[in-house]
Order: sequence, then structure tokens, then C-alpha cells
Amino acid sequence: MRVTIEQSKQRVGKLPEILRVYWLVLISLLLLSAATSWVAHGIFHSHETAYSILPMLRSHMASDFTCYTERFRYFHQIQFFTVSGQPFTYPAPIAIVFEIFFGYFRHPERAFAAFCAAVYVLGGILFSRALSHRGVSAVVAVAFTATAMLASYPFQLMFFLLNIEVVVWALVALGIWLHVKKRPWHAAVCFGLAGSMKYFPLVYVGLLLARKQYWQSAFALVVCFVSTVGSLLMLGPTIPAAYHGLAGQLSGFRSFYILGFNRTDNGIDHSLFALIKLVLVVTHKLRYIAFLPLPYLAIAALVGCLLYFGRIRKLPQLNQVLALSVAAVLLPPLSHDYTLVHLYAPWAMFVFYALRNPGRKALWAVFACFAMLFSAQNFLVLWHDGIAIPVAGQAKALLLLVLFGIALVLEFPEAAATEAAIGSERFSSVSDDRRY
Repeated sequence: MRVTIEQSKQRVGKLPEILRVYWLVLISLLLLSAATSWVAHGIFHSHETAYSILPMLRSHMASDFTCYTERFRYFHQIQFFTVSGQPFTYPAPIAIVFEIFFGYFRHPERAFAAFCAAVYVLGGILFSRALSHRGVSAVVAVAFTATAMLASYPFQLMFFLLNIEVVVWALVALGIWLHVKKRPWHAAVCFGLAGSMKYFPLVYVGLLLARKQYWQSAFALVVCFVSTVGSLLMLGPTIPAAYHGLAGQLSGFRSFYILGFNRTDNGIDHSLFALIKLVLVVTHKLRYIAFLPLPYLAIAALVGCLLYFGRIRKLPQLNQVLALSVAAVLLPPLSHDYTLVHLYAPWAMFVFYALRNPGRKALWAVFACFAMLFSAQNFLVLWHDGIAIPVAGQAKALLLLVLFGIALVLEFPEAAATEAAIGSERFSSVSDDRRY
């Protein structure tokens, strides 16, 4: 049997060309971000945090975990909602996760940091093993995975802030894996729990609906409801008190983060709404922002539903996961860059797809978007009225729109076979390219 060049390369553990180029681009973007920060701060002695690899890096800033230390001393008491300090801006099930660390560990911050690191490392180990099982040598698999992890700006930001998003990401990623493995009831539990913690993961119920798994879809909503009510009861002191207390906390969050403009926070906000907000700032029309959230949410929900029932649910599984993951991090009115970790599930699926289909031209655009989305892009700064405004978040919003368009237009069936070996990358037409 004749062995192709591509098969020979896989036997010695080499990745296909597209993944090798992606690997190189990822390293280059990391070095570019580091060089930008070094030149701005080390040579020009700039005090602008916009050029930092982590734009929110401030020595005096408490993490998203420690800012609630005082509040959780009053867990299950009405003072939980009245004590001064950072308002609690999460649904009730997230409060239960916080309480596990604050209530059962002597050093809760260290325990949560260890948890974040453990989840991160475990995900890397599982992905590296999956690469090895698909013919990539162990050394190359570990090196590729380590580079992807160390160069991951979303993970860096999430770990630096000690943000609770890691719990939601773990549930969503596990749910997608269970869905792929055709275990819909278990996937429904994961999506329901994640959706009760942050509402946007409920879009992944669309994966179940696409397979006509209606009972499992309903079960996910039941899990979300039970988790929410049970958490309100535990947060207390009563369900109504907890519900109204959280609603009061969220009102301040809406005023500051959604209706207000903070250049640092907006610089790490890749939501479509943040892009609109930047346009209003540049055109000096930010005063109109108060009228936009409700129409924006209504239009986003309507367009999302039309696209799902008209197109997304009919697409191959890989397209569905990509489209719903992009929608989950793009459409909320606030979506900081650490939520981009939810793109790693479709990213991993595309890596496996590239191993099977290295000649698929459309993959180049997909991995180009992934590489830029997973980088800091601290070199993207807009100077307006003498003020440095980081616009990396808005650049990512545009990239997410491109990625969403790719998911809608170009199909990536699971059972696709490679049409050409390395050295023969011709495709007969654009329609041929869309078949695979």
C-alpha cells in the first residue's frame, strides 16, 4: 500500500501544515504583545495600562474573588445585600460556589486559585492525550498544548482576576463533550447548571434541540430552574429576600458597566454592544446609551432565534457548536475577554477536524480568527481627544462576527474525508469547498 507524504508526516508525529502555521502565529502574537508592552513601558515609560498585556493590571486592584470576602461573612443573612463594597452581580447559584470556598477553606483565595489551575491543567492533559490518540507524537502533542495554554490571553485574564467564569466554562465544556459522545441527559444537566449560573450558556440547549432531543432540552431548563430556586433558598434568608436583594445589586452593575463607559473595562469587552458603545463615544453621542439596552436585547434575541431555526439547527455539529459558542460570547450586552475561554471547545474540535482534513482551505480563516481572538492585541489603541482607548475588545467583536459568518456559510461535516494529500491542494470550485 502506497504511503502518502502526509501519512508519513503523521507517523513521525508532525502536525499538518495549517496547525504548524497556527502554532507559529500564536507564538508571534504573544511576542508582539510582550514587545508592545516592553516598548511602551520600558522605553517610553508610558503609564498607560492600555499597552499592558493584561490591561486591568493594577497593583491595588482586588481580584474578582477577594472583592467579596467581607460580603460572604454574612451569607444567608440580609446583611449580605446591604454591606458596603463591590456589589454581588451574579445569579444565586454562583453565590453557592463562592460560599464553598469562603465557608470551607481557611485560605479561600489560594483554594480557588488552585482549583482554577487544576481545571486548566486537567483540560490541557486531556487535550494532549486526545492529540496523541489521533496520531500526533506525545512530544509534539504536549508542546502544542503547552503553547496554546501559555499563550492564551483569555485564560491569563481569567486566572489573574480569579474570575468565577472557570466554573461555568468547565460545565459548558463538559456538556459539549457529553453531547458529542451522545449522552444527552448528562449534557442537559451541565447546560442547565451552567445556565443557572450565567444565563448565556442556555444557548447550548440548541445543540439538544437540533437533534430533536426535546425531553432532554426541557430537562435542562428544569435543572436551571431547580438550581436557581434552591440557590435562592440557600442564599436566603428567604427566597423573596434573596431574589430582591440580588436584583438590587444588579441595578448598580447595569448603571456602571452597561450604561457607563470605562476605557479599561471597555477595552476587554468584546460584546457587540461594546462595539456600539465605542461608536457612540467617538461620535460624542454616549448620552443615547440609556435608550439602547432593551432594543438591543430584543433585536439580538429575535435575530438569534431566526438564525437558529432558519439555519443553525440544520448545520453539521461542528458548525452548531461554533455558531452557538460565538453567539454566547458576542450577544450579551457585557462580555469581558475571559469569557472567550468558551471558544476553546469548538477550537479543540476544529484541531481534530484539521488532523483529518488538512487540505480544507476554509480552515485557514477559522484558525486565523482563533489565533487573534486568543491573543491580547494590546497594540490596538485608539487615541481620541488625547486619551488612549484600548480597542482590542472591539476588534475581537469584529472577528467574532467573521467567525459567526463562517459557521453559518461553510459546512464542516463530521464524516468528511480528505480530498487531497499534501502537495495537492486544488479544489475544483467554491461549491466543492463547501461540501466537505
